[in-house]
Order: sequence, then structure tokens, then C-alpha cells
Amino acid sequence: QSELHQIDILNTKSNIGFAYFKMGQYDDALTIFQEIHAAQKTIEKHKTAGTLNRIGNVYLMKANYKDAVKCYQNALTVKNEYRQNHAEDATGIMYNLGLAFYKEGSYGKSLEQFQNCLAVKNSSGGYNEDEANTLSMMAKVHVKMGRYAEALKYFEQALDIRKKILGDEHIKTIHTMHHMGCIRCEIKELRKADEILQYVLKKKTEILGGNAPDVGKVMIDIARVEFFKKNYIQANVLCQNASQIFEKALLPDIHPYVEEVNSRMQKLQPYLNLDGGRRDSDSDSWSLHSFESQDKAEQIQK
Repeated sequence: QSELHQIDILNTKSNIGFAYFKMGQYDDALTIFQEIHAAQKTIEKHKTAGTLNRIGNVYLMKANYKDAVKCYQNALTVKNEYRQNHAEDATGIMYNLGLAFYKEGSYGKSLEQFQNCLAVKNSSGGYNEDEANTLSMMAKVHVKMGRYAEALKYFEQALDIRKKILGDEHIKTIHTMHHMGCIRCEIKELRKADEILQYVLKKKTEILGGNAPDVGKVMIDIARVEFFKKNYIQANVLCQNASQIFEKALLPDIHPYVEEVNSRMQKLQPYLNLDGGRRDSDSDSWSLHSFESQDKAEQIQK
């Protein structure tokens, strides 16, 4: 009875810790999860995998990727020890481990985890959003590695799944198209990029409203297409419109969207001061910004 009482207390503490986590009070959440982990090692060792996963999630949000990786790896060890025949139960932890490797720049290790995760999901059959999330992350890893053709392939697979289970006009479907438009621009398929991004702008405006920061982000990316087409004035107008949206939304100067649009406008100035002349676009000055500026925090799995 005493042990059952302890378990009830741990379950209550876990709910409190998760509430702290959702509120962004990561130090408080970490303290509680560490207390739970210490207690579970003596009475519920098989449940330590879930707690280690939660501790890893806290470290991930605190940008302590090294400790996050260690927690996720230890969680998988516990899963393997106690539930060897339930590989699907470990896919959330594998996904989080892949995400931690991605955040710290270990792209080869990240890709390996996402591939393992996808293999388990494929064996279970059917389509689900978790599979689409995994495919999207694999695409983003390939973007980081400069493998744009591979990235497009995985984004297309994710897009196909999201269209089937969420619909053509769901915001996650549109987000995926946004990524694909940015990649088309990167490989200088400008007509296709413009077509995709204009559609994304229309749909995000309809879904989120014209003053939503994500609408401004699409404007910045269309400005990038215009820059490569040497339409510098139009690119500048789009950036100014995006900046106004961010100001109305009261985004701080350190917000990724604000930093990006300020950088873009600054680099546009030499091209606007040519008295109507045209000069070659400097690709390096308008390099593809990381997807973190759009996905401010990737979705971790509980």
C-alpha cells in the first residue's frame, strides 16, 4: 500500500512537471522530473524511460543538446531492456533524439534516428501525422546538408500524407508547401518557387489573417525570389510590408523573423542605389535562412 501511495504521488508530480514544461518554466519542470526519476529507479524502473524522455525534452528546450541526447539514449536503453517487442513505443523517443542531433548539428546521426523512426512507422501500415513530421524533419536534415533534391523528395512525401489526412488547405499542409517553395528558390527554379509561394501567401492570409507574422515570413521569401529575378524595388517593398506586419505584432528585435527582414533590407540597399541600373544578384548575401526562423521550435514528442 505504501508503494502504491508513492506511485500516486509520482503520477501527480509528473502532471505538475508537465504543466511547468508547457508554461515554459523549464527549471521547475527539470527539478520535478529529476526527483521522479530518482524515485522510479527503486520502485518503477521500467517507467524511467518516459521520465528520461521528459528530462531530455526540458534540456532540448533549454538548448542543452548534449544532455538531451544523453537522456534520450538512456531512455531507449530502458525501452530495449523492458519492452523489446514493442519498438513502436520507442518511436517518440527516437524522433526526439533525432531532433536533438539536428539541433546540435550532428546531421548524419539525426538522419539515422529519423530513418529508424520511419522504418517502424512504415511497418505498422497506414498514414499518420507522426510519419509526416518525421519525413519533414528528414527533409530539413537534407537541406542542412545541401541535398536539395533529397529534401524535396521527403517534403513531397510529407505533403502527400498531410493532404490525405488533413486536407489541401490545412495550415500544416500549407507550411510544407512553404518549405518546398523556399527550396525551389534556392535551386533557382524561380518561376516554380514564385508560383508556390504566392499560393502559400494567399492561403496563409486566408487562414491566419493578413497581419499574422507567418504571412510576413512568406513575403520575405517571395522577396528573395524577386531579388534573384533582379526586381530589387519589388523585393524591398515586400520586405517593408513584412516589417510593418512584425511591428504591428509587437515582435521583439531578437525574433528570427525581425532579424531576417532587417538583414534582407540592409543587403538590398546597394542594389537600390544604382539610379535604375541593374547589377548581378549576390547569391551569398541572400542565402537560404534556416527553417528555424519559420518553425521557431520543432514539435517534440511526449
